[in-house]
Amino acid sequence: MTRKTVGAARENARGVGRGDARRRDDGGRGARWRESSTRATSISCSLASSFVWTRIARTETREEATAEAMAEEARAPSTGDAKDKESDARSTRTVTLKLKITHATANVPSMSHLMEHHEVEVNADGSDTAADVKRKLSVKAGVPAHALCLKWFDRIIGRCNEDDDIELDEKATLKQFNVIPWIEKFPHWYATLSFLEPPEPDTYESIHTAVAIHKNIPDVKGYVDGLRGTPDWFELQK
Repeated sequence: MTRKTVGAARENARGVGRGDARRRDDGGRGARWRESSTRATSISCSLASSFVWTRIARTETREEATAEAMAEEARAPSTGDAKDKESDARSTRTVTLKLKITHATANVPSMSHLMEHHEVEVNADGSDTAADVKRKLSVKAGVPAHALCLKWFDRIIGRCNEDDDIELDEKATLKQFNVIPWIEKFPHWYATLSFLEPPEPDTYESIHTAVAIHKNIPDVKGYVDGLRGTPDWFELQK
């Protein structure tokens, strides 16, 4: 072989060697890149998975907290329920009301022989009416409830006269007269009952009665009844 041929062969061999080395280097870089890419993908997937599970865990935690709060709210009584229970407790609680039936014209110790003492239980919220109190007393003492007048000191609870509307007793309550707070502070205090007053007389009847008494007419009632229904009934002077 000539020198040129040998030189060319050597040069080709070097080129082939450098090409192989370059290919090996490229192959190594490709492998490393693929490995790095795989690792990056794995890390990305792990991060994504971790993020997803973290969000799921947070969502579940929020849902659990919300459910627990709702359950706690359901278990806890509302303000309205508490007020209703308090109102129910007051309405079912009772207090003792002392009653004094008197047939005397004055409420003084010297008239005690004309008085009877009784006790009845009434609702603590003051919802008992005058009629309720009278009916309870009627059961205990045997007195006619419809014939009684209930008084709290100088105030009349319900009916006063026999011809008053009976509905007055059904509407007037102890609460309206502030009875319960006072008897809770002073349990020895009494409410007083007496018989209803007769119907208030007609004005003209009172006048003619006074005239008959002034004239010393023996039969006053007969004199007044004789004038009733006549034109003289409205005649006050002659």
